[in-house]
Amino acid sequence: MRFTYEGVFVSRDDGGFDAEFPDIPGCSTFGDDLDDAIESAADILESFLALALSEGVELPRPTLHHRLPPTAEGFSVLVSVEVDPDSAVPVRTTAEAAEMLGVSTGRIRQMIRTGILERRKEGRDNLITLASIEERLDSPRSAGRPRKEMGVDL
Repeated sequence: MRFTYEGVFVSRDDGGFDAEFPDIPGCSTFGDDLDDAIESAADILESFLALALSEGVELPRPTLHHRLPPTAEGFSVLVSVEVDPDSAVPVRTTAEAAEMLGVSTGRIRQMIRTGILERRKEGRDNLITLASIEERLDSPRSAGRPRKEMGVDL
């Protein structure tokens, strides 16, 4: 998905530039020169939007009312980025998941098939979401079959 937001760039005394996105509070960066600031702004915008999308956060609607006319102090420019919402979801390889859970890679594949672990397929590789691994770690299972509860009627 492509997103475009207005970036405001303000020059600093040291020759660098600060950059912020008025429509996205807290989304700001800087660069040693204009090229570096523009590149950093695109990177931070892409990361912010990917994370927001992966967490289901509603994105603010882009506006242009912050536009600054070019001056010696700064200017505004539209920054457009391509965002893959899945790219911000932390994942682990099958081997890493097996090590974290203390099981074999075969058991990891079985847990994927039964829906215990959530995965993303990239080529031939299964990438297991860190959230599903952590959820499994938070609810450890004991070895063997579950015990039958013995009910005693009096």
